[in-house]
Amino acid sequence: MAGIDQSPARAGVLAVNALRDRVVEEALAADCQHLPTPTLDFLRLAVLDWVGVTVAGATEPSARLLQGFVVDEGSAPVAAALGTDLRVSAQQAALVNGAAGHALDFDDMGLGGTHPSVAIAPAVFALAEKRHADGRLLADALLAGYQALARISYASGWSAYQRGFHATGTVGTLAAAVGCAKLLGLDEEGYVAALGLAATQAAGLKVSFGTMAKHLNAGKAAANGLLAAELAAIGFTAAADALEGHQGFLRTHGDIGDFDLDRADRALGHGHAVTQLMFKPHAACGGTHSTIDSITRAVGDRPIDLADIERVDVTVATDLLDMCGIAEPRTGLEGKFSLRHAAALALGGRSTGPSGFTDQAVLDPDNRAARALVHLSTSPRLAVDGPAEVDVRLRNGEHRAASVNPYVPIPEAELRARYGLFAGKFSELVTPVLGRRQTEALLEAISAFEEFDDMTAFTRLTATGEARLTVPHR
Repeated sequence: MAGIDQSPARAGVLAVNALRDRVVEEALAADCQHLPTPTLDFLRLAVLDWVGVTVAGATEPSARLLQGFVVDEGSAPVAAALGTDLRVSAQQAALVNGAAGHALDFDDMGLGGTHPSVAIAPAVFALAEKRHADGRLLADALLAGYQALARISYASGWSAYQRGFHATGTVGTLAAAVGCAKLLGLDEEGYVAALGLAATQAAGLKVSFGTMAKHLNAGKAAANGLLAAELAAIGFTAAADALEGHQGFLRTHGDIGDFDLDRADRALGHGHAVTQLMFKPHAACGGTHSTIDSITRAVGDRPIDLADIERVDVTVATDLLDMCGIAEPRTGLEGKFSLRHAAALALGGRSTGPSGFTDQAVLDPDNRAARALVHLSTSPRLAVDGPAEVDVRLRNGEHRAASVNPYVPIPEAELRARYGLFAGKFSELVTPVLGRRQTEALLEAISAFEEFDDMTAFTRLTATGEARLTVPHR
């Protein structure tokens, strides 16, 4: 492809447009019909998890506010706001569904510190509805988006995240644009324009964690990525070197010395990026998961009375304090970014699903008492995507220690069992919104979403009220 410099793209050495061209090449090649069966099953699991958290998240305050906003704005009703009876414009659906999917912080994670599906899927699904695309084309678009996100995120490294950028908002915008460009059937020139238009919109700050603005980061990534692809399709121009160029994305959003084009290959091996997604069992920042799981293992099946605990020492990577270090949360949203609150829930054997991260749970006297026992420290030995170290010290002198690393993608051999586990998560989230019968119909539809002739028939299964359908039409 034009623009590639054949010299090696070593760490910190930026070959001209090498990253851009690799992203475009992989997107053009994305084809669900030639996937190994396990990889397609991973893609179905990604859709399952995203639909579930989005339908449930549609009832959250931030999602409700955005739904009201877009209704007041007015639009051509071409795409669904999942978990509601609303049909809005494709841009609005991408915005609303992206925010709703991120509202519970229960969505997937990985691929270099991102939340992949809430940036990519809302954009691709909205565009698929607008264009009455079939499930296979949508699957191709999702694959292109996930692979682009992994390629860009891994190549960029952690410097942008450490600087304060929220990768879901920044890299997610680029990935959403690539997914939508795939669905639109753009050529190489179109992909380059879409990436340039996405790069100039890429935004999102970690200072927003613990507020509704974090949900907006995901929604804007989806909406802006969709806008970038649709503008590219009509000939809107952008800088061809918007990723690697002088004052381009890699230089403005991070440290160019952290760049490594081949880091994605080392992380992914020969597999597709979608197989490396990690799905949450806890409705909180992914940085809390190692602490929750380590305390759960330390406590084991022997419940501990809080009065018998002298203190709980939790040691984590230093960067986690900038991610989920809120010491005394005041709201449920802040609780999702509080290692101490997450530790308190695990210590008391309480739910770490959505009910554990409400305003009421954060202010609960027992949870506050448990938080007071938790003492955080950091160590340079530990990594953000590695285990925490937990020591529960009892008043009788006993110590219960554990260190768990939950940040491991699902092994292919365990995929079937894990799909069943996350189907249970899906049903718990969706049934209160759609009812048992419709939830079961939607679950069945997801298991073969790529067979739908028109994805509008699929998304109607997520609707409430008069817009709902109870059986899938393929």
